[in-house]
Amino acid sequence: MGSYLYAGELKAKGVKVEAMLSLEILGCYTRRPNTKRFWYASPVGLSADPDYVAFVSDQSSWHQSKKWAAAFARYSRLSARTLAVPAGVSRRIGWSDDWAFWRHDMRAICVTDTGYLRCDDYHEVSDTPDRLDYAPFASVVWALEQAIRQLANE
Repeated sequence: MGSYLYAGELKAKGVKVEAMLSLEILGCYTRRPNTKRFWYASPVGLSADPDYVAFVSDQSSWHQSKKWAAAFARYSRLSARTLAVPAGVSRRIGWSDDWAFWRHDMRAICVTDTGYLRCDDYHEVSDTPDRLDYAPFASVVWALEQAIRQLANE
């Protein structure tokens, strides 16, 4: 995984990483019938309703995650939810670039619409651009830009 090598290089050079944001699966905001995945999301507090963006972190990044979610929420019509993955789980689950940074003891946050939990098209032949919800997707990108500008200037 390229991000694993990159995070390792940053650590070896002593680069201080305030927080890495992994933009993962953004663009799925409509209700569609779901039969594949959502059964395991509800116990951790993630809703099937497509009205939020999740800021997922490991335990050591949770403070940063809450900070980013609050900044995002100031600018977004969608709500922001945070979820801290327990340490034993976060060391074993490697589905995205945030994991690579966690493995190198760096703070990282996965920003996601959780489409992988509620969209049957994810990683299927039907996972095509016409299945994305562009208007809310654009507003999420805009709100993230505003949050980045705000937090970069604090």
